[in-house]
Amino acid sequence: MRTGILAALAAAIGLISCGDRSDSATSTHPEADVSSSSGHPASLVLELVSGSENEAVLSRLDANGKVVKDGKYPASSDLIAAWERANDTRIQVTYKGSIDIMHSIEAGPACEYDAVWPASSMVIALGNETTHVVKDAKSIFQSPVVLAVERETATQLGWLAAGKAKTISATDFLEAAEARRLKFGMTSATRSNSGASAFIAFLYAFSGQPDVLTQQHLENAETASKVKRVFKAQSRSAGSSGWLKTAYLEGVAKGEPPFNAMINYESLIIEANQELARTGKQPLQIFYLSDALCVADSPLGYVDKGDARKKAAFASLQQYLLTDDVQAKLVRQGRRPGKFGATLAGADPAVWNADWGIDIAAVLSPITMPEAPVIRSALELYMTVLRKPSYTVYVLDYSGSMRKDLDGEGERQLKEGMKLVLQTDLARQNMLTLGPNDVTVVIPFDETPRVTADQIEAWTVRGNSPANLAKLLLQVTDAEPGGGTNMYAPTLLALETIDKLGERVRDFNVMVVVMSDGISNSGSVQELKEQVERKGVDNDVPVYTVLFGKAEDGQMKQLAAAFSGRMFDGRKSLAQTFQEVQGYNR
Repeated sequence: MRTGILAALAAAIGLISCGDRSDSATSTHPEADVSSSSGHPASLVLELVSGSENEAVLSRLDANGKVVKDGKYPASSDLIAAWERANDTRIQVTYKGSIDIMHSIEAGPACEYDAVWPASSMVIALGNETTHVVKDAKSIFQSPVVLAVERETATQLGWLAAGKAKTISATDFLEAAEARRLKFGMTSATRSNSGASAFIAFLYAFSGQPDVLTQQHLENAETASKVKRVFKAQSRSAGSSGWLKTAYLEGVAKGEPPFNAMINYESLIIEANQELARTGKQPLQIFYLSDALCVADSPLGYVDKGDARKKAAFASLQQYLLTDDVQAKLVRQGRRPGKFGATLAGADPAVWNADWGIDIAAVLSPITMPEAPVIRSALELYMTVLRKPSYTVYVLDYSGSMRKDLDGEGERQLKEGMKLVLQTDLARQNMLTLGPNDVTVVIPFDETPRVTADQIEAWTVRGNSPANLAKLLLQVTDAEPGGGTNMYAPTLLALETIDKLGERVRDFNVMVVVMSDGISNSGSVQELKEQVERKGVDNDVPVYTVLFGKAEDGQMKQLAAAFSGRMFDGRKSLAQTFQEVQGYNR
């Protein structure tokens, strides 16, 4: 079992960089005739896989920060479109998380992309260990991982007085979080680089800021205890840095922010503050933890498969992105220059706003990342000991429309997906392994929940016993679809189940995962919200939805949005979907 865990950890090391939105999923594979920005067919297509934090650079975004589609594909940003026109080339972008980018690099010459643009050089270095297929990587821009706090909260903590921010350490942060004065969100250390970077940085800080972390530091009980306390105090986990930002903004817009602080990239906090300013809301105050700072370097590298024409196009693109003009435009987007020795002198104060806590004259002193074996050990420590346990309630659709003999794939997809979670060997292979303190609950449903509150214990596994998980899986696979659909009643039951934890809910990262074809014959999101309010059920529990079968996404989107969650499409890659879902409570 240890071998399997370490194999998964080796794959996960790509996350220990300093930047990424680990939601993947804007896949864009071109057909033979792909238009350039001029509207005419481009003579060359350059396939690029990127971390989603680069959307603002690569793709045109609307006023809400959503990618603008150009037919089937994202429309190029003005910045990139200018290069495309000049070079008769279309850049076709696929956004992925660091694990997937690293796996693509590990494929060597079989890699389906021509270039990679992850958040950190470490992703390239680890994926490139044996294949050496990525060449000529250079940093395009940089962004530190920061703590952003609502101003009212920062003032109450004494961290902000008369517009002047106090220097904050990792210990100051921990004390405020444990006192519940700081309700913070952070991404998963095994799914997103910002969370992984913060994790390593906390280990560094609580080890006394050594020159570099070693195995001995990880074995220090006091260090481990303090880092574990950080995760125990965490209010919201996420699999994506960008989603974390969006979740906060959407919550503020509704008057219900899900947290009052988050650990995220400086560039994304700048984007968030610009949106808050546009809507007349208070901006977040930025703090650079004095003893726990990590900086992303965002490298762009070429995947060398022997195509001289594409290599020349890549070199032209990279050189273009490093020109003074483009670097200045990236600075205006809240990115620090990637060019060595470049400064923020003359940066637009509307972007690099000193009132937000940004000091463009300050010299950032990031931590030095440890060697790969130490990172492996740190991740193992996180997965097995330090992370906050998860409490997940899976709400599974067994209505008639999910039946596999009705020309639909819903039933098969649902059961195969749950195998990935509950069958121990498959879970290990796909980095979905449950921990000894995790809790897994299943609520099957059709027009009503198929279990009552009193029967849920029979559909619950506490811990990661292979025998107990196999028993639950058998119940899942033996169940047969039939009847109508009401996804709202079992979702209420799931929320009530978590609500019964009372104060113990703080000991877990909790979430509800609704897996369905998305067509509910009765009930509604509004009725569900009214019932939650009437019964006094905790409405801070996020609800995530996963599409299966011949899904209609309207109701699933509404359900996720109503409870600060997001929707996933389980019909594409089951393993990737469940990795992303688990990233939101790990």
